[in-house]
Amino acid sequence: MKIKIIAGLFIFTAVFCLASCGSKENKDKQTEKLKPLTIDIPDKRQDGSLTMVDTEGNNYLQFDGIIHIKNDGSNGEPIKIVVYQNEAENYEFN
Repeated sequence: MKIKIIAGLFIFTAVFCLASCGSKENKDKQTEKLKPLTIDIPDKRQDGSLTMVDTEGNNYLQFDGIIHIKNDGSNGEPIKIVVYQNEAENYEFN
């Protein structure tokens, strides 16, 4: 009985050592392949469209132009959005 327990512990130890040695090699290879993370954030746009939809899901009204979000509601105040239509004198659509 003692021989079976000792053999079992030996096999467990051998498998554990082999598994841990293999994972260290993989970690070393992974760190060599990693590159610095760069995140590019594009400039905010002001042009777009505002679409109003009725209760049945149909487009009711749509404006295209320059959009200014005066308040997005994150401060607990009502949302305020101003849309300047394409026909505005100072609007240039690019």
